[in-house]
Amino acid sequence: MAHAATRWPSRGDRAADPRSLATGSRTTGSSAAPRPGRGSAMGRTRMTEHNPLPLLNRDYQMTNLPQSSVPTIAHGIRTYSPSAHGFFDEVATLFVNLASFSAAVESYHNAGMTQIPAWTGHALNLMGRVVHVTAPDHSLMHGVVRNQWPTLVTCTFVPQNVAAPTNSNGVVLQTDAIENMVVRMVGSAFMRYYEGRTQRLKAAYPQGPKSYPHIWRLAWHLRNAIAHGDRWKIDDHTMPLTEWHGVQVGPSDSGQKWFDIKRFIAGGDVLLLLEELDASGV
Repeated sequence: MAHAATRWPSRGDRAADPRSLATGSRTTGSSAAPRPGRGSAMGRTRMTEHNPLPLLNRDYQMTNLPQSSVPTIAHGIRTYSPSAHGFFDEVATLFVNLASFSAAVESYHNAGMTQIPAWTGHALNLMGRVVHVTAPDHSLMHGVVRNQWPTLVTCTFVPQNVAAPTNSNGVVLQTDAIENMVVRMVGSAFMRYYEGRTQRLKAAYPQGPKSYPHIWRLAWHLRNAIAHGDRWKIDDHTMPLTEWHGVQVGPSDSGQKWFDIKRFIAGGDVLLLLEELDASGV
């Protein structure tokens, strides 16, 4: 699943270092009950135990992670910039969209109340089969509303099989409607990056997708899936099996949803794929 991480901050959260989630360490004070919000003109109303509604709260402890878990992936903090990363605008736009969506959903669920813009420790999370990605969004969004397009984007890669996520406070909202929105946001970001490189890809591999390296053949499959209702579309039954970090996609998977954290890939994996595509030199 791919969701934005949201929980109402305790007093300890607001006093904590706002960079805590950027480094993957756990925010403090997560056990306190949700703070009461301002209600209607009749006065203050206390949120029930089902409110406020976080989309997903995923705090990771990054210390002492086994180094041999997935040796082909460099886990830890990523810092992307426009000059060094060809996918920068796509990822920055994706994070802004997810942050806006997170705040809007919580606000609508809680009758217009949300403390996300004031919480410096708020983070977005994209879950994946291969890797999870967590990204602080406070400074990003406050820059955007001041008409400042980001010059850096920071996130943290956490191996899927090392650090189990915890839900330390609140409930989790996981609905088909929200997943569909996230799938489309992730897909749009990926499609924009891929389409900008099709000419170079065809020039590098004129014999077509069967000759592509696995990483680019997966990207080609993903592009087609996004364009065909978010389902793999592999009509050529002689297409070689594509393998990437233990994920396999072939003709027999045609018609299946690509966004499947148990079988294929999900949001966090797409960021890893973008990073590796960009580093391939195509």
